[in-house]
Amino acid sequence: MAKFTVRKGRRYRATIKLTGLKRLASNETIAGVLRTVGFTEVRVEGSGGTRYATALWSKADATADIPPEVEKVEEMPLMAIGKARTMRAKRKPKAAAKKRRKTSTTRRKARG
Repeated sequence: MAKFTVRKGRRYRATIKLTGLKRLASNETIAGVLRTVGFTEVRVEGSGGTRYATALWSKADATADIPPEVEKVEEMPLMAIGKARTMRAKRKPKAAAKKRRKTSTTRRKARG
């Protein structure tokens, strides 16, 4: 069995292949299994034999065997999880308001 190391504060993505009766498991059931192992912020998508899970490892670094159902597991890059600073477009400064010329009409309104 292959081993994989998870590191504290990192997010991981896994492709899970289920066979037999395991294919009938709900995404919430699979998420529950990942939570019992120690993952947090677990999200599972997909149906039937192929599921995709993303989760955060918030415990100390650990190494363990990869279960046979996990076909692929990878650490997500920091950019993908929103830890990088977002860039915002700078707004253009507003142009100074034009001075209105005083006309006889505006003078009458001011006296009025």
